[in-house]
Amino acid sequence: MFKVCIAWTVSCFLAGSNIYQSPALRSAWSARLLSHWMKVAIRSTCKAKQRGQEPPNQRLTPFPVMVANGTLHCGGGCALGDLCAEWLAFAIPTIALAFGWRSIFQEKMFAVWVLDFLFAYGFGILFQYFTIAPMRGLSIWQGLWAAVKADTISITAWQIGMYGFMAFAKF
Repeated sequence: MFKVCIAWTVSCFLAGSNIYQSPALRSAWSARLLSHWMKVAIRSTCKAKQRGQEPPNQRLTPFPVMVANGTLHCGGGCALGDLCAEWLAFAIPTIALAFGWRSIFQEKMFAVWVLDFLFAYGFGILFQYFTIAPMRGLSIWQGLWAAVKADTISITAWQIGMYGFMAFAKF
């Protein structure tokens, strides 16, 4: 664990140094660091599971922190999905036609909500996967299925409540 802390400190120092002042290099370096640390986390979890031990993130992380982490991943995925869908609909207005504007819905807003829901659900499941799979040491498909089971009702309830409030505020 000490090696990981040292490596992370050095990596953060390098990412903030003058070598990586251009945004493109800084973004590439950050993406590489993120993918590396995700691989390290998944590998250490799988190795612990193969040895019949609890993964380090379960042994060392208190349960309330795990719950908060899962909640933040779900909410972050929903927010990012909603933002991406709204910007996509703004940048390419004809995409609303594919989701029912003028054929099913008279208001463009309702058609974009369908796209918002799909993006929010997809990002929410993806973010939740990266919380659940390493925590439980699951394979890709098992982790995705666990994320779907954990988030389907919560994402749907949140999105329906949000859309209901927005419709109430608009009309």
